[in-house]
Amino acid sequence: IRGAGKKSTVFIKYGTGTTPIFDWSADADILETYSDFRDFSISGNSKTHHGISLLRCARFSMKNVDIRSCDRGINNIGALVWTGRDSDLEHNGTPGNESTGAFIVGGTSAEFGAGSVSIDGCWFEGNKGWTLIFAGGQTSSFSVKDTLIVNSESGHARLVQSASHVSSSGVDAVSPSDTLWIQAA
Repeated sequence: IRGAGKKSTVFIKYGTGTTPIFDWSADADILETYSDFRDFSISGNSKTHHGISLLRCARFSMKNVDIRSCDRGINNIGALVWTGRDSDLEHNGTPGNESTGAFIVGGTSAEFGAGSVSIDGCWFEGNKGWTLIFAGGQTSSFSVKDTLIVNSESGHARLVQSASHVSSSGVDAVSPSDTLWIQAA
């Protein structure tokens, strides 16, 4: 899916239903696709739904995408290879609710095999709940590079659970108490 630019192509959720704005999911086995989202914005209005929901997708990339005002900007359960570049995730999540946030990854290893998530050159601002959660499993990798995290809910910048490989370079979390939590399996 390719738009004409973040300011030109905007997908907006009307109403308060819980259906994601984009639901890119397979019902049973892994969806063997090379999915590429670029150059558009997603705007929620009630924080009762996800911006992009991925379930059992083999490969997914996102570049120059802006996601705002959703309960979870990206909900990724079982996307085996996920790459995000030059994208903005702002004002997602609900204060005090740790099941919400900007980018939630879970379930990649136990259900679907090894998973790999790479975030490069992204901007996260004003997100509540967790800004980034990666709960991928023991054979999964999580990489964040050249990314800015601004004004996260206190102490809730990044949480990594059960990953075999974690890489973080050039990441600035400029709010007081922004942290990187790493929990072993």
